[in-house]
Amino acid sequence: MTEKNRFKLAQWELLIKEKRESGLTVHDWGQQTGHTKYEYYYWLRRLHREQIDTAMASLQSADAGAALQNRFVEVPLAPSNEIIAADTGNHSSCAMTSSVAAIIHRGDITVEVTPDASAAFLSSLMQAMRYA
Repeated sequence: MTEKNRFKLAQWELLIKEKRESGLTVHDWGQQTGHTKYEYYYWLRRLHREQIDTAMASLQSADAGAALQNRFVEVPLAPSNEIIAADTGNHSSCAMTSSVAAIIHRGDITVEVTPDASAAFLSSLMQAMRYA
């Protein structure tokens, strides 16, 4: 990723955070800031893709070839719109939503994440799945 793209991604990360904190809909926030919903969702996808790629690279490099130990990782409770499904084989829970930004598989665990999942939540989730 070029320096210009990193800068633009960092700008949009702040804009997305401001939008979430505003409590406005994407449409209303866009009218106030001069951004389109298409820009917002494009950069939201790019940001999530970058965060997932970084987390996956971290998981692959950490503990490569080392035996995993039983560990507990605290995962903060996600707002109901962040995780829409978790399936561990025998047990499954799902919430209704229309959009999935990522599907993460690790062994027999599958987690579907919506575009509104926060970076902090994704980081905690990836850390927890590291030891799954």
